[in-house]
Amino acid sequence: MNAKAVLLGIFVLVISISVGVFYLQRTPSVSRVPRVASRISPPEVKREIAQYPINPDITIEVEAQKLPEFSLDISDSKYEKILNATGEKLNELASVNISHNLRTANIDYKLDVRKDKKELLVAARDIPNFKPGLYTISITLRTIEGEVNLEQDFAWGVLAVNTKKSIYRLGEKVEIGIGVLDDGGNTQCRTGFQHLSALRMTITSPDGLTTKYDIDNDTIKDSGECGATSVTNEADFQAEFLGTRTDGIYQVHVESTVKGKKRSITDYFKVDSSVKFDVERTSFPTRIYPFAPYPATSTITADENYLGEVTDIVPAFFEIGNVSNNGEVTIQGDYKIITWKVSLRKGQPQLFTYFIKFPPISPEFYLIGPIRIGDFSEARQWQIASDAINSTSGVVSYEDNGASATWSRVWTGTVFNSQANMDVTGDVPDDSRWFVEKSNPKTGEKLVAALDNAGAPVNDQAIWMYRWTGSAWTEDFVLAIGSPDIETREMDVAYEELSGDALFVFGDSTTQLKYRVRTGGAWSATQNAGTALDSRKRWVKAKAQFNSNEILVGFLNDNERIGALIWDGSTNTFGDQFEDDDSPAQTETVTSDEEAFDIAYETQSNTPMIFWGTAANTVLSREFSSGTWQGENTVYNTGFTGDIEWITASADPASTSNYIALAMLESDGDTTNEVSDCEFGVWDGSAGVTRPTAVSCRGDYVGRLISTAFENTGSRAIWFYAPSESGTTGNTPAYRTWTSGGGFLGSSALSGNLSGNIESVQLHADLNTTSMIGLTCDSAGDLNHYEWDGSSWSALATDLHSNIQNSGENAEAYGFGFDRNLERQAAYRWFANSGTVAVSSAIGAQDTPALLTSANQQFRLRLLIYTPDSLGTTSFRDYKLQYVDPGTGTCASPTGGTPSTWTDVPTSGGTTISFYNNTTPADGDNLTTNGSLDPTYQGLTVRAQDYEEANNFTNSVAAIAADELGLWDFSLIDNTNFDRTAQTYCFRVARSNGIVLQIGVYAQISTAAVDDVLIQGGTEINQGTSINNP
Repeated sequence: MNAKAVLLGIFVLVISISVGVFYLQRTPSVSRVPRVASRISPPEVKREIAQYPINPDITIEVEAQKLPEFSLDISDSKYEKILNATGEKLNELASVNISHNLRTANIDYKLDVRKDKKELLVAARDIPNFKPGLYTISITLRTIEGEVNLEQDFAWGVLAVNTKKSIYRLGEKVEIGIGVLDDGGNTQCRTGFQHLSALRMTITSPDGLTTKYDIDNDTIKDSGECGATSVTNEADFQAEFLGTRTDGIYQVHVESTVKGKKRSITDYFKVDSSVKFDVERTSFPTRIYPFAPYPATSTITADENYLGEVTDIVPAFFEIGNVSNNGEVTIQGDYKIITWKVSLRKGQPQLFTYFIKFPPISPEFYLIGPIRIGDFSEARQWQIASDAINSTSGVVSYEDNGASATWSRVWTGTVFNSQANMDVTGDVPDDSRWFVEKSNPKTGEKLVAALDNAGAPVNDQAIWMYRWTGSAWTEDFVLAIGSPDIETREMDVAYEELSGDALFVFGDSTTQLKYRVRTGGAWSATQNAGTALDSRKRWVKAKAQFNSNEILVGFLNDNERIGALIWDGSTNTFGDQFEDDDSPAQTETVTSDEEAFDIAYETQSNTPMIFWGTAANTVLSREFSSGTWQGENTVYNTGFTGDIEWITASADPASTSNYIALAMLESDGDTTNEVSDCEFGVWDGSAGVTRPTAVSCRGDYVGRLISTAFENTGSRAIWFYAPSESGTTGNTPAYRTWTSGGGFLGSSALSGNLSGNIESVQLHADLNTTSMIGLTCDSAGDLNHYEWDGSSWSALATDLHSNIQNSGENAEAYGFGFDRNLERQAAYRWFANSGTVAVSSAIGAQDTPALLTSANQQFRLRLLIYTPDSLGTTSFRDYKLQYVDPGTGTCASPTGGTPSTWTDVPTSGGTTISFYNNTTPADGDNLTTNGSLDPTYQGLTVRAQDYEEANNFTNSVAAIAADELGLWDFSLIDNTNFDRTAQTYCFRVARSNGIVLQIGVYAQISTAAVDDVLIQGGTEINQGTSINNP
């Protein structure tokens, strides 16, 4: 790839959507504290109103920068009262709801009557952000003849266009970017799970000439940047227009086909040969991944000297920092105004930069600008959308029923990596039945507790505690419990949300609940949890309270009686215990053979709750409030045909919600047909909402066949379950959803048939996105997975493992945990090799691709890695440096280079890039910083680490606190042939286990190439060795 021909950046719109995130990196303070200038939003941000007559037979398409207003003919006499109504009376006679069809989003509106045209007007209120996708406006009109109900579908922002400039001069090339979404607001790529099938564009000049583009003939190009968690300024689809020959407005008409649905919009750009200021958004985010702060840079070149202010406008909820040129931030209504006092010289470009940290919300659509310079204004606003994220990475763990082994696979966010053995000692579990896996909210650590039937060295029922460090497994302890049976899961583990300390609770052959706590990296001895009451514990659950060090522990004992107690992480003690010991008598569960109870916290109120099913076809609850456990409350007591034998409870993580989803499986009295009812419910903070009709599922005898979880944002609950098939068996999972606004939707089957009938399911929600992982184990013992991306499920993939447990065995010998935190490759800079641990000669600016200047040149890369969690010098989270030749693609999507896929940088040799071994310093020596040249990021603290001549590397020099950066220095060499073709290489960091970090910016460098020799007339070449000019 010839580096001299590389084009740097077409910064145009990309629309990418995902689900929101739970954690966001803390932002440094802004350059100046924003001051409130006015409560009224600036007039230049108001959208142009586009009016559409209501026509229920079509779907109206609205551009992102337009504000839709719908008109309805009310000339008929039955509408007379509405025609003459105003204010509150109008709102009584006409009620309206504007809601997203697939997301939890409603748009506020205003009503008006245009009496002269006898029209009712319904206008969406102007807001600085909205969720793109398909909306429905529902109108109910109360007339003298009764109610009239109308519905109108409209797609808002599902197609969008950005141009690098809003106003061009004659003869300039226009770089166009196109973003395409489906009705759910999900970004559509060229290929992959979410993809479009057609994309066309027509540009019409002011004099009527048309230029046509089509992705099928490559006049619209795929950027290769479309994908999950990428941080990029590249548009997903790009085109160039070279016909700016006439001043005026150029119409841009775009058509797409997604999932069989055609959508089209018309946008524009302007050509003005006398424009006073050339404004180019040279490095500006278009598709954003909400975890990452983004630099926003505009270049302004004046056609005349100018002294005054330059302003840009962003929504008020954006966090703005590191404003260049002493810029100030003020708040005006729903917007922030960034103001620079400037002196622009004619013909001299000037850069204006600030950093944006976006809200943790996705999908979402934002409009930025316009930039104003005196009385000049950009002709259109810039469009930004929140990224479509697949999911955070994670780890699945499981039993090998065919051998004494325990396995895991890393989930990269899109695929599962190859299988790895968790057993790191000579002693291994022999017959594990129950797994529990939990993720540390502060680090990359996970704990997996495996309940084993009879493994060495204890040769008794035992619990094996495995710990994932983020890159490798350790075995913390093996604990013999001497339990009379192995049929139930009598243990659980949970992390305190604030401290990251872990609590492990378990039952044994006694009536006493036990626990161990892990603080400061060490486990305590076994201790008693609360008071011993009634009988031994058969099922144990532990769930942490958000934003607290409190953990709720619940259990079901051998006498079908429930109990609970609360762990206080600030004092490391248990309290507030209750256990149904029949004095006084309390309602018992129908069984202790199945998990007929669960626990959860209401998120908004922080109220601990316990739910259980009874022999009276009833679901009950108790809550801890006013300092005590309250009496029994009936959640559901009608509509069940059998006893409730399995319950799963999942709280909505939204801070303003007390919703708890309940997945319930009724008893099956017929062991032959294996059919029972799956039930779906929601606790709303005071009562159970109305349930939908039950769905026939496989029988309760085989295990947990229904599970539930809430998406991270949007308050949508998902149920994942094993329906019956033809009334007898089931080998394809199904799902249904619920929202407070839309209620329960119907059940839908997923794709693909498993090898056997489903015998257990699990559903795990990602607290960083709206994604989920559903796991199934079938009667063949096969472990399979499905991914929910916020709108649909992935297809059935290859088995994660075959034969993890026996058919009909009471077991769930598997677990999964999403990562709660991931590091980020934040910044870089290239340097000449110095032969010391210091560097002094930079090759280009920070975060800028560089060009080597000589054959087989040695060079250095200084790289910053952002850590959301604390890494001590003994944490040993190992990393490795990787590289790729992007070929005809990009760093994010390489195509056809050498190497064509991401590859660990070799220690030496080869014909591409390798580490370089200097005589001095030595690999691993502490680096020496250079404050004026080293890369920086967002003003965060940098912890210098070491100089590297080989993979792997870690932070062995200095601890890195949460929200800080580590700096590493890599010695590299170009081993390519020195010829006329320069080679370009991209670099990234991954954990040593293959999990790729969030990539804020790829480091990119091109090798040197032989310059061509131009031979002009009159030049002689003598003897082929010298050139003489007579």
